Parts: sequence; structure tokens; C-alpha cells
Amino acid sequence: FFALILVICVIITASRMGIVMIAIMLVGYWYIITFQKRISLTRLLSSIVFLIVFVVGFLFLMKYAEVGERLSTTTEQLESDRLTGTVLDHLGDRGPQYYFSWPYFLRHPFTGIGIRNWQNYSPMGLVCHSEYMVQYLEGGIISFGLYCFFWIFIFKSLFSRKLRIRDTRFKASRTYLFFILLSILFANSVLWSYDMYCVFIIYALVSGFSLPQNNNTSYRIISPYIIGAEKEGSNQ
Repeated sequence: FFALILVICVIITASRMGIVMIAIMLVGYWYIITFQKRISLTRLLSSIVFLIVFVVGFLFLMKYAEVGERLSTTTEQLESDRLTGTVLDHLGDRGPQYYFSWPYFLRHPFTGIGIRNWQNYSPMGLVCHSEYMVQYLEGGIISFGLYCFFWIFIFKSLFSRKLRIRDTRFKASRTYLFFILLSILFANSVLWSYDMYCVFIIYALVSGFSLPQNNNTSYRIISPYIIGAEKEGSNQ
């Protein structure tokens, strides 16, 4: 139900990154029902049906929905202008920002140019549309280093506990969160997220996975949404 609401919202808003993030999370869900559950004919058929619906749905959106048109024309947005003369020109209005930002990073490598100051330097007059640019350009090496350590901590929290073979729901929840993190990392290449509280809710849930399973609030929140979870496989 919640996934359907997300898809509808993405279609209405024609968000390119939104549809890509949902696709990554759906791939994660398909991986869970295919490889992290007990093998059976029913589960195999469910996996095949899910994959077919996913591919057909994606092709349908690409052909008939506005978000599909926006995705297919991304590489053409600045191709005629050739602002940088590099492959970055094919990445819409985000790509050239990486190219133009690099000289400013070299001038202010340690402390950066300051948060939200890129629009004062950008020849395109745009704010930083990338979390990575925000960190290395506006925050400098100091900020980018802390950002990298933060992500190391996040993944370490997610995989710090050794799971027993029968911890099926816990494994499924952890795997799904991993794919959600991948979608965030991908999205950060074209948008900023340092001030998005909804993203930090995910970080909090991931951090909670380092806690003992019996008292793990993150596990109790996430596991009910892993549809088809094996109750007998949990240790609750």
C-alpha cells in the first residue's frame, strides 16, 4: 500500500530521481523474496511474476508517463550547449556543476566556500544540487572527511551484528535497509540531503541495528513491512 502511494506520488510529480530510488528499493525487495527466503515453487513463481511486473511497469512509465520522458531526455538537456565539452554535459543540469566547482575546491580545499555559497560562484546561477558537492566544495576536506566517516559508521552499524542462520526477518530487514541506503547514496549525486529530516530517520533506524535483537526498536519497526517474512525464522 505504502509502495503504491510512493509510485503514484512520483508519477504525479514526474520526479526522475524518485523513480530511480523506488526502482533500487524494488530490486532490493525482489532480492529478498528470491534469495533470502526458503526455496519453494510458490516463492520462485512469485519472484518471476514480481520481476515481470517490475520490468513491464518500468517500460510503461518510460513510454507513457511524463517521468519517463524526463528520464529519456536527461542527456539531451545541455547537449546542444556543450557547456564543459565533457561527458558531464550528458547528465542534465547537474553534471556541469561538478566540472565548474572543481577549481573553487582547489582554491578553498580545507574549509570550502561556505554552505549555500555555490550559487554566488556558479556560472549557471544554481545552488549545489549534489550532497557530495555540498560536502567537498562548500564544506571542504574537513566536512567531506566527516561525511565519509559518518557513512562508514552507518554501514558498520548495519552489518556489525553476526546473525544466526534462522534470523530470517532480521536478515530481510537489514538487506532492505541496505538497498535504501544505496538509493540515498545514488540520489545524493544529484540532490542535497543534509537538511532532510526524513533521510535522517533512515540513518537512525540503521544505527539501531547494532543493538541487541531482543530490544531492537529498528528491527521491530522495519520487519513488519518486509512482506512475506517468515515468523518462525525470527528470534523474538
